[in-house]
Amino acid sequence: MMRLRTAALALSSLGFTGAFAAECPQERAVYQSVSGDYTLSFEKVDADAAAVTHLFALKTGDMALEGLVMETEAPTRTVARIMKGCPDGDVTSDDIRACTGFEGYVYGIAKDSRAANLGPGRGDAASSVLFAGLGPALAASPLSGKYRLPEVSDSFQFKECRP
Repeated sequence: MMRLRTAALALSSLGFTGAFAAECPQERAVYQSVSGDYTLSFEKVDADAAAVTHLFALKTGDMALEGLVMETEAPTRTVARIMKGCPDGDVTSDDIRACTGFEGYVYGIAKDSRAANLGPGRGDAASSVLFAGLGPALAASPLSGKYRLPEVSDSFQFKECRP
């Protein structure tokens, strides 16, 4: 009994909230970067958003970057775009480039360490999320200097499930 109590205390000290990724839909999942500087929060996508499969916010301090995930055509891959301050309405590709910090593949990592395309919004949340090349891309982007973003790793670990 003492071992069980010790294990429970150890898990709670690591920020374990009792919710497992498999018990949480991806659209309500919250993740944390390895450094703890960034939080990744997924949101529900409106039924009208035909091309977008996921929406998310990537937050550091009081700064929030907006993100979306879309699927490419064959071979099907999930691709993420992370932006800040993009103009609305009729915009050019230069306008989009100026407000984009990352565009690349995003993977859901299962509990058994298998990587796959990020699953559907109502499906089980991944144990971790990997944005391939996020750290270097964000550091080299126009957003880094403009918003003084701290370094970020490519990997985010499941933290909790939002109600």
